[in-house]
Amino acid sequence: MKNEKRENLYDREFKLKFFGEGEWLDEPDSITFEHKRIKCLVDRVLIKEPYCPEETYFGGHLCGYIYLPPDHPLYNINCYDKFDCHQGITFQEENEEGFMIGFDCAHTGDLVPSMEHMRNTLPELIELKKRYPAPNGLKKHPLFNPTYKNVNFCIKQCTFLAEQAAKMMVS
Repeated sequence: MKNEKRENLYDREFKLKFFGEGEWLDEPDSITFEHKRIKCLVDRVLIKEPYCPEETYFGGHLCGYIYLPPDHPLYNINCYDKFDCHQGITFQEENEEGFMIGFDCAHTGDLVPSMEHMRNTLPELIELKKRYPAPNGLKKHPLFNPTYKNVNFCIKQCTFLAEQAAKMMVS
């Protein structure tokens, strides 16, 4: 990867408090790099909950993006069904760096750190899990066993997106 830059936007204590234990504690929160002359970004997403009486955040999961340059044939065109990536393109926006498209890792089957932390620490949710366990035939279903999509997963997905975008470029 060319021009790779990794940043920690949140310290370990913050992540531990709002996301609990997990590999996200030691991962960078933002990674930019270039692949096939396409700028890529992996970014940790979190949003402060505005209506909670205590300081609470939703997220901690990662999202991946690529920036299509102005000369790309899909620049500023609806790209939701034009690329293959984890759960499909869920974001697109034009900004000063190009036409940004991306995916998120907060779907069914994806472990969202803040949600998992709440499920494991809030007494009401712990009680619900005990009272209503997953049905026997579904205990291994992703709905009941989400997996965390880590930095390496997102880098690979961004790289795959960049390769698809590069193939579409006019020589």
